[in-house]
Amino acid sequence: VLGVDYKTFDQDYLYHLKKKYYPKLAEEDFNIQIDETIVRKGYNFKPVYYEQDGRDYVVFTGNRTGYSSIYMRPIEGLALKEKEHVETLVEGEATSDFESFHLFDSKIDVTKDGRIAFSSKSGETDALFIYDIRSHKVLSKHYFDDIAGIISPGWSPNGRDIAFSGLNVNGFKDIYIFNSENGNIQQLTNDIYNDLDPVWSPDGKHIAFASDRTEFGDEGCANIFLYTLKTQSIYYLTYGRQSDKTPSFSPDGNYLAYTSDRSGSENLYLIKNPLQTINNNKPVQMLKMSSYVGSTFDPAWTRWGGLLYSTFENMSFQIRHSANFLEKIDSAEVIEERIIPFRQKHWSLDNIASSEIDSSVNYVRKYDLDFAQTQVSQDPIYGTTGGALFAISDMLGNDQYYFVIYNNAQTSGDFWKSFNVAATKVSLGNRINYAIGLYRFAGYYYNPQDAYYYEESVGAQLTVSYPFSHFSRLDYTQLFTYSDKDWFVDKRRYAYLTSSYLSYVHDNSIWMQTGPIDGHRINITFGNTYDFAFSEVNYLTGLIDLRKYFRITTRSAYAIRVMSMFNEGREIRQFYFGGSWDLRGYRRWSLRGKRLFLVSQEFRFPMADLVGVRFPFGSIGLNGIRGALFFDAGNAWNDNLEELKGSFGVGVRFRFAGFLVLRWDLGRKTDFKDISGYTFNHFFFGWDF
Repeated sequence: VLGVDYKTFDQDYLYHLKKKYYPKLAEEDFNIQIDETIVRKGYNFKPVYYEQDGRDYVVFTGNRTGYSSIYMRPIEGLALKEKEHVETLVEGEATSDFESFHLFDSKIDVTKDGRIAFSSKSGETDALFIYDIRSHKVLSKHYFDDIAGIISPGWSPNGRDIAFSGLNVNGFKDIYIFNSENGNIQQLTNDIYNDLDPVWSPDGKHIAFASDRTEFGDEGCANIFLYTLKTQSIYYLTYGRQSDKTPSFSPDGNYLAYTSDRSGSENLYLIKNPLQTINNNKPVQMLKMSSYVGSTFDPAWTRWGGLLYSTFENMSFQIRHSANFLEKIDSAEVIEERIIPFRQKHWSLDNIASSEIDSSVNYVRKYDLDFAQTQVSQDPIYGTTGGALFAISDMLGNDQYYFVIYNNAQTSGDFWKSFNVAATKVSLGNRINYAIGLYRFAGYYYNPQDAYYYEESVGAQLTVSYPFSHFSRLDYTQLFTYSDKDWFVDKRRYAYLTSSYLSYVHDNSIWMQTGPIDGHRINITFGNTYDFAFSEVNYLTGLIDLRKYFRITTRSAYAIRVMSMFNEGREIRQFYFGGSWDLRGYRRWSLRGKRLFLVSQEFRFPMADLVGVRFPFGSIGLNGIRGALFFDAGNAWNDNLEELKGSFGVGVRFRFAGFLVLRWDLGRKTDFKDISGYTFNHFFFGWDF
């Protein structure tokens, strides 16, 4: 009858009812009902207009998959059920170059020939990048002395200079101009105020920016100011006890759009003829261009006078387009029409006289208990064991201490010699982290390689970790151990062991409820254990663990893990293999050897977002239930690999109580010649690899 689908009809009907019965909607509105939606999915910010080959695009930052990135999409309105297609230009938060795009704070800008200026944390500080859309390449990368943060870079009309807000090492945000051709940098402001979101006027003679240098800045307010490059003068464009942000000049310079919370929520405002106001000392006319219920941010003009902006509505950040924005001027509410004072009082910080400082106090670490855990167990062979684990740390978390104590005596005569203790300090206060520890472990043990034996180990450990970036680090571990091992068959060995391990670790994965879904993880470790007193022990150890996750949809992925381990030398320790965590279908630790190889593959997909049962006295719910199709292959061996073992099947995973992932796998085993005739099932715990 109406020519629309049910979802569109439902939205329009609910909107009609809200407009009729909600008092707030009598004067305000949902912007989704007024302007067209350009980008809907995910969290999207900082739109900017770009034209390529006669077609209009919006370039923006967003987080649509878990990684913050820069995207591009044609400026075309989306129907309610229409799927949007965007092009990823720069994938962020997956490499050390683009650790963080500062989604909520930093705008981007693009020239007519397709060069994007954006900033990203890259190493210890931010870097300014220039990226070419057509070639999909980073053209240049720039660091600046004494500038730790780079916020909202914007191109000048000549396509050569870039204005940005720079956070210097003293903690102040000032306006800078960078010449992309000769590399020169000029500082425009230099004071205690936060100067943000600089934007060039079309004639290239002025820069508008937001700042708390207003009279009400100490209350958290900000106004819009204009910096004149020729005279180095700063003028008010707005004035008042509100937060005015993100100014944007229209292409002809006749209007300046910005957002303000003057009316309570963030809405779009307009200043008519801002440059004439300053040059001719004319009254300022400010117009309230929208009365939206949801907040609006980051206005950006199109070439025909339309306005792009981001908005928060329906629990997501979307990008809208007001194609006929300037046509709303005649019906807009006039907020102010008066002369803004040239010089107005600024807020300032009171100086503290040195005579008022009685003393200085160094930081004193205060430690609190983080957690404590105790355990008692009974075994028909090993008897009763019990112990405790607890940790303390200082308020900043820079220093952490872990303590373990337990006893595994089988008789009262073994009580004192069966005490096991360990103490470790972890220091995270500097870039180079380290851990030191002392330990004493003693007791009766069994494994298929050594059978039943007693061993006492006393030693010390040092671990040093050096991060290359947010994603990768290099670890070095050194252990010194006195080992007394008794096999009870006229065989006893004393050794003074030194163990050295060097590891490279890389991890840029992002996780869902039960494990990683995108990115990759690498652990490469090599080490040596050597008896430097009696030469009784000497062996090499190696580990290569590679994991890659290929995103298929937002919540599904193909995951693959390739792992190889080896021990080679005198008195090696075998690896134990099999079970839900590696080669499924085989009893846990039923396979062993000094060499090990595994290839594990999974297709991970969502099954149910929430399954719950409500009782009169409460409710129980399981969320994030996920499924997996798996195929594993591998084995453990000593000298020769005699056969390859494998398994395949289907599994279900869900997170219980917020921290424990439970796994249930069903499948069949294979030796790649035949498939077993029975179906195994594993119910265990643990995150997806």
